[in-house]
Amino acid sequence: MMIYHDDPYNPALDWTPMNLIEDGNYPEKDNWSLTIDPVDYGLGECTIVVRATDDFETNNNSIIVLLPNRQPIISFNSPLNGKEISQLYDYMVNTTIIDPESNPISDVSLMIYNEAMDEQFPDRLIMTQYKSTDYWNVSIDLIDLPFGDYTFDVRATDALGYGSKNIDVSYYNHRPYINFKNPREDLITVEDVYDYIIIVDVIDFENDDIEDVSIRLLSSTDDPVIDWTKMSRVSLTILGHF
Repeated sequence: MMIYHDDPYNPALDWTPMNLIEDGNYPEKDNWSLTIDPVDYGLGECTIVVRATDDFETNNNSIIVLLPNRQPIISFNSPLNGKEISQLYDYMVNTTIIDPESNPISDVSLMIYNEAMDEQFPDRLIMTQYKSTDYWNVSIDLIDLPFGDYTFDVRATDALGYGSKNIDVSYYNHRPYINFKNPREDLITVEDVYDYIIIVDVIDFENDDIEDVSIRLLSSTDDPVIDWTKMSRVSLTILGHF
């Protein structure tokens, strides 16, 4: 058997003997086979030629086949399709990439874009393999992108071609959570008319940095008694009475 693409005088597989398969059900019929790895002979359209010789002469027969490459299979572990991301820094994009033919995976990259907003990371981000596993990761900072809906597109090469996979992700920020510790109720009687300390918990569930925490006091007519005043990391002490 011989395999060639365009030039039979320059075959991908030169004449190679085939093996006889004995079939007890059809003793009058000879079956011959040869096991090959198509990936070794190039992709695309090729011609397979088989020749057989008896005691007197040789006969050839040929067929044209297509040797395709099965693309790497990419699946997202994080984020998942349709999910929301609110982490602005050090978000880990994690994928699993498997090649059906066990070809080496290389040149794995991530592109993030929003066509409607004409926003994207300027370049494809290189993803790295975690040890010798099928996991490929990249850490990203989304803070430079406006909030909105984005497409995450991962591409991987197996030396014979490439596969790609994309998902849609929403990118938004959640407001900090504020809880009054002192005072604890909306309407209270403040007996300490001097040096009263107002204490609040401010929590960001996305672990973003908290900054510019301030407070103001309004009268019953919604006029500011104390206008916006910055609070310290622990508390704000208001000097004077109100």
